[in-house]
Amino acid sequence: MRISASHACEKLPRIVEDVVRDTYSYFSHSAKRLAEFAKFQHFTETEPHKILKPAQTRWLSLQLCVKRILEQWDALKSFFEHQAATERLVAAENLASAYKNSIFKLYFHFLDGTIPKFTKFNKLFQREFPNLHRLTSELVSLYKSLLSCYMTNTYIRSTSIDKLDPTSKHHMLPLTSISLGHTVSSILAKPEILAMRAEVKGFLEHCQNFLIEAATQVKDRFPISNPILSSLGFLDPLALSSTQCSAVIGKFPNILESTDLVALEEEWRQLSFTEPPFIFDPRKDHIDRFWGDVDEVEFPTVSLFVWHYHIPTLMLKGYTRKLHSSKPSTGTDSKHRHSMLY
Repeated sequence: MRISASHACEKLPRIVEDVVRDTYSYFSHSAKRLAEFAKFQHFTETEPHKILKPAQTRWLSLQLCVKRILEQWDALKSFFEHQAATERLVAAENLASAYKNSIFKLYFHFLDGTIPKFTKFNKLFQREFPNLHRLTSELVSLYKSLLSCYMTNTYIRSTSIDKLDPTSKHHMLPLTSISLGHTVSSILAKPEILAMRAEVKGFLEHCQNFLIEAATQVKDRFPISNPILSSLGFLDPLALSSTQCSAVIGKFPNILESTDLVALEEEWRQLSFTEPPFIFDPRKDHIDRFWGDVDEVEFPTVSLFVWHYHIPTLMLKGYTRKLHSSKPSTGTDSKHRHSMLY
C-alpha cells in the first residue's frame, strides 16, 4: 500500500512534498528559529506543537506531517513572511511564497482527507491478530472509495469489480464534480478562489490524476477479484450461520476426499449453533483464537478419522494451532504471525 500511495503522490506537484521537508529542515538545527517561531504561534493562537519530520521514503508517514502543517499554517505563514523580510534567505522566501498561496494550501487539505484511506487499510493488517478474512472486503471498499471520487456511481454499481476500469474517461465525472472532501469543496466555492480559474483547473487535474493512479495501483497490485481470497469471509465466526459448507469446499477441491464431505457438513452445522465456548465477540476475540479453541474439541457425531479434516484445517492447515499457542507478541512477532496467514 505504501508503494501505491507513493506512485499516486507522484501525480501531485513536487513542491508539496518539498515544502513538508523544507519546513522541517528550516527548524531542525536552529534553537533560535524555534524560539522565534514560538512567538508567532502565541501571536496567532496556534498550539505550540513541533513541526514533524517526514520519513525519507514513506509517503504514508506524511499524514501526520500534513495534518501538523495545516494546524500550524497561520503561524508558519507569518513566520516565513517575517524571515523573508529580515533574513533575506532563499529558503525563507520560497517557503513564504508557498504558505501565501491559497491554491497550494488546497493540496494539503486534499492529502489530509485522502491519505487516511491508505493508512486505515495499512493499520488493519498491521495488527497483532490476523484479519485475512477481511482482506478482500477491505480492498474492495478502498478501491471503490477511490473510484467514487471521480467516476459515476452508475458505472461503479453496474460493473463487476474485475471489469471496472479506473482509467475509463467515458465514465469519469466532470472535472468540477469530482469529490475531494468537504473542506476542499468549501474553499473552492469561495469567490476569490473561483476567480483563479487556471490555478483551480490545474489543481483539479492533479487531484484527478492522483485518484486515477491510486485506484490503478490498488487494482494492479492487489488480488481484488481472486476467487480464493474473496471466499475467505467464511473464516469469520459470525458468518458461520449464513455460509454454506459446500460453497466453501468447492473453492478447495484438492484438500478433502469426497467421502469426507457428508461428515464435514454435519460438523459445520453443529458448529454454527453450538453453545459456549464458541460464542464469538468481535470486539475482544480474534479468529485465530476462535479456530484454535475449535481445534481442541471433538464433535460427538464426527469420527476421529474425519476430525483432522475439519473446517479450520481446511484453510489454515496446521497454522491455527501455532497461532493459538503463540505468546503475546512484539512487532516482529506480529509480522511473522501475519505472514503465516498468507
